Amino acid sequence: MKHETKRTEVLVGLFLLFGMVLLGGLILRFSSIRERFRQSDQFMVVFGDASGLSLGAPVRLGGTTIGRVDRAPRLNADGKVAVRITVYRDEENRIPRGSRLTIAKEGLLGDSYIAITRPEETRAGYFEPGETLTGTMTTGLDALQESAGKISGDIETLVMELRTGVKDFNAAIARLNAEILTPENSENVKNSLASLNSALQKVDQQVLSEENTASVRETLASLRATSESLSGQVAKLDPLVAKGDAAMTSFKQAAESFQKSGTAFTRAAEKAGHTFGEATDGDGLLAALLNDPKLRDDFKALIANLRARGVIFYRDPAPAPTTPGRAPVQPYRPPGR
Repeated sequence: MKHETKRTEVLVGLFLLFGMVLLGGLILRFSSIRERFRQSDQFMVVFGDASGLSLGAPVRLGGTTIGRVDRAPRLNADGKVAVRITVYRDEENRIPRGSRLTIAKEGLLGDSYIAITRPEETRAGYFEPGETLTGTMTTGLDALQESAGKISGDIETLVMELRTGVKDFNAAIARLNAEILTPENSENVKNSLASLNSALQKVDQQVLSEENTASVRETLASLRATSESLSGQVAKLDPLVAKGDAAMTSFKQAAESFQKSGTAFTRAAEKAGHTFGEATDGDGLLAALLNDPKLRDDFKALIANLRARGVIFYRDPAPAPTTPGRAPVQPYRPPGR
């Protein structure tokens, strides 16, 4: 029994301890106690009216809470209300110079808080800890009035721009009426339109008449017939062109053969000339016959005896008497011997 009682007491103690730890965590989570342990910087904000602003009110930059009001608002000697705020030390929580600080409310009946609106550009730098900032009061209907004032200003600017545009448009219309739509220009336009109408009528009556249209149709028909006939003649010429191509091919082959024959004839002529030269100036019998008259006469006599007596009964004729005073004929000796 004693053992079971001790065990029950331990369980109850553990349960209570767990509950106390959970409660402490909730307190730290949903209270500002943990914020006291964060590093922070202090600033002084001066308002003309700080109605509704109390100790612990949040300070928000762009809708994000970056600090708290750590001292209740106090009235200064000049009638201004000074409020000290604490801003958590973080790079994203720095307040740019030129920011707008206002006292706003969460809804129409909600708690007040300090809202900080960043400027469009942050070239002027940031506020340093301990500096004094100037704020404005804008709550509830006042904020709506301020927004309405801005909207009315934008509308007024738009109306002024519309008026300027209408004036420019009226000036353009007046200039159009004065410079372009004058009676003289209107008369010129009328005359031009009348001339154009007359020219169109002449074209319709003279150029586009039924006779001219029929002539154009006949011309087109003749042109079509001529084209068809030309196509037929071209079709007939195709075989002739093919034959001409074949004839040109044969002529080309004949020309090549003639060129080869001319080359062969040239070579034969060269050989004949060479042979004739050897026959004239060489060492053979033909050269001797051509160059020695005595040998030529003997050869003629030999041929005559052979024809008269034959080979069997051949004999040389008696030598002719030597004419006094005539030198005997020397036998033929080829040149160079």
